[in-house]
Amino acid sequence: MRELGVCSDKHLVVYDEGNLFSAPRAWWMLRTFGVEKVSILAGGLEGWRRDELPLEQGMPEVAEEFDVRFDPQQIKRLTDVLLVSHEGSAQIVDARPAARFNGGRRTAPGLRRGHIPGALNVPWTDLVINGELKTVDELNDIFLRQGVDFERPIIASCGSG
Repeated sequence: MRELGVCSDKHLVVYDEGNLFSAPRAWWMLRTFGVEKVSILAGGLEGWRRDELPLEQGMPEVAEEFDVRFDPQQIKRLTDVLLVSHEGSAQIVDARPAARFNGGRRTAPGLRRGHIPGALNVPWTDLVINGELKTVDELNDIFLRQGVDFERPIIASCGSG
């Protein structure tokens, strides 16, 4: 991380090409490994370019420090998810497109089609518009419509873990 210019005590801004596909994953990974000040750039790199904001190229300077403080509570093991699926002690929210969630679209070799029993489907593509998250009210409506109860624990799942 230091060689990438990432310092754990500075405010980091992560972004992707524009539709919030990978930036949220980077945000979550950084938070899981102890970075407290991290944000996602609304609109991504595409929005930055559209607004004609300055860009630079080249290698970043090596950062001073990157202290890893792994938070194991952010990760659920297979046994944890199986127990939750069986007991219903938390909600499993699957962010994959509905076709994959419902087993209609082929997945990677070796993976079974469908979803974890009891999981709720909230496709990530329903949460964004033009590279930005929808409004809080719109997001609340989407999650509630899909059966998510904000008063209960949530385990998030997607196509990559």
